[in-house]
Amino acid sequence: YAQQLLRTGEFTIGEPFKGLITGRWVVPLVFPRRDAADRLIGWVGSPLDVERIGALLSRSVTSAGELITVISPQGRVIARSSDVAKWIGTDVRQRPFTQALLDGTLSVWRTSGLDGTERIWGAADVPVANWKVIAGLDEATLLAPANAALARNLLLLALIFLLVVGLSLRLRRDIAAPIQALAQTARRIASGERGLRSPVTGTTEIAAVAAQLNRMLDALDRTNAERERLAQIVEQTSDMIAISAPDGALVYVNRAGRALLGLAPGASLTGVNTQRAYSPERWTFMQEVARPRAVETGSWADESFLLARDGRKIPVLQVLIALKNDGGEVEFFAGISRDITKLKQSEEKLALQLEELRRWYQATLGREDRVRQLKREVNELRERLGEAPRYLKPESDADSGDVTRAS
Repeated sequence: YAQQLLRTGEFTIGEPFKGLITGRWVVPLVFPRRDAADRLIGWVGSPLDVERIGALLSRSVTSAGELITVISPQGRVIARSSDVAKWIGTDVRQRPFTQALLDGTLSVWRTSGLDGTERIWGAADVPVANWKVIAGLDEATLLAPANAALARNLLLLALIFLLVVGLSLRLRRDIAAPIQALAQTARRIASGERGLRSPVTGTTEIAAVAAQLNRMLDALDRTNAERERLAQIVEQTSDMIAISAPDGALVYVNRAGRALLGLAPGASLTGVNTQRAYSPERWTFMQEVARPRAVETGSWADESFLLARDGRKIPVLQVLIALKNDGGEVEFFAGISRDITKLKQSEEKLALQLEELRRWYQATLGREDRVRQLKREVNELRERLGEAPRYLKPESDADSGDVTRAS
């Protein structure tokens, strides 16, 4: 079924096989998954328990001589109204009527079945699945009354036809229609539609597949919503956020980064390199120091500067992260740069104010020293004149700079 899915790219129903875990016969239902470019990127598969289809067929027959068999396009028995486990998966292509039945050139015939019993058979198609449903009545049961009354034979043949048609309609309602709805939902989702959910109808197995698909779509919608919120935050931030290849080629840059690099919103990044945001000397530093450090430790962070398109140097606080694959090889570098121009201006202003305070402080200390020196000189002069000192000794703690007589 995988080869058929790859060949057609459409919803596929495989051949019956026995499950390794459950030991029951199942038929794989495979739904293709496509990306936004309508390329096949995978598939979702689910097993359909065909033994339950056999049980459904068993309830449809009314006598022991009746037999209903479902055959796949490859000529294998998918389900049977009796001895289900014995005949499922049997290749009946060697039967005389099988090829004509698969070619669509046979609708009613007489032959012996897989169990060797002679029966009169009728056939009908199951849409979407391309299965063949054949129903037969035991010849002994059918022809014994027919020998007595031809009308009764005709009536029984009509009943066979109605039985086949009714079963076909029932299979279409319980299996084909829900499967077709699942396939249509999968195709619409693959084409890019969002918010779709598959109707949970049909047999228990098909309904379970639809419910699981809906849960997967719920989780996918939540993931997409979270991704969109994150993308909006990245685009709205004033920090420059960029992702580049190891050679510096830009892979992504947010709105703030585009403004810094002079790129219009939505403009192609083909041929744009992060080198244009650095001076030659700074780019050499990034290549020889910052990037190797990020590769070695996982990240690098320090103050740096970027070049605006007008040549201005913009001081930034920069973080560089090395993004590696499972093999440890660097695939991308992610960089976050925050403009710290105002912070640098505040630091410069504060440094000027501190320098002015230092000069004022030094000037104040010099004036106090000069006052003490003058007091000492006045006292020395008065001592030479034989007069008492005018000021207390400058070394005394009592000296506060006030004019005070010693006596």
